Amino acid sequence: MIAFFLWWSKDQKKIREQADQEIERYQREHPDEEISDEVRKRYYTYRSNHRKPPKDSKKPPKAKDQDGVERDVQHASTFQSWLPLYVMYPAIYGGTNHSISSSGSSGSAGTSFGGGGGFSGGGASGSF
Repeated sequence: MIAFFLWWSKDQKKIREQADQEIERYQREHPDEEISDEVRKRYYTYRSNHRKPPKDSKKPPKAKDQDGVERDVQHASTFQSWLPLYVMYPAIYGGTNHSISSSGSSGSAGTSFGGGGGFSGGGASGSF
């Protein structure tokens, strides 16, 4: 039991360090945008739960967004690719409380986070 906890703890630290490097790279490229602690936590959770792309990339998994609409779930391999997906669909890309279905049946989506990106910047249009 202790060995598992030590392995898990080391693994989580590695994931967090990689995520921090991606976020720092993004911030260097987008100095006007601030990344909130909440967005960081969501990305840590997402990265921890989605380490690798789905095995069957021809048939992407589906999940319901915050409005109950079923959407294809795209794998985001970097913070820069994850952030716009999270801003649009926080219930799916927040890394918590949703189940993904590859059979096309509906997954349940929910989050206590009320939407929005949690960062400032992007200009008046809100584009990236």
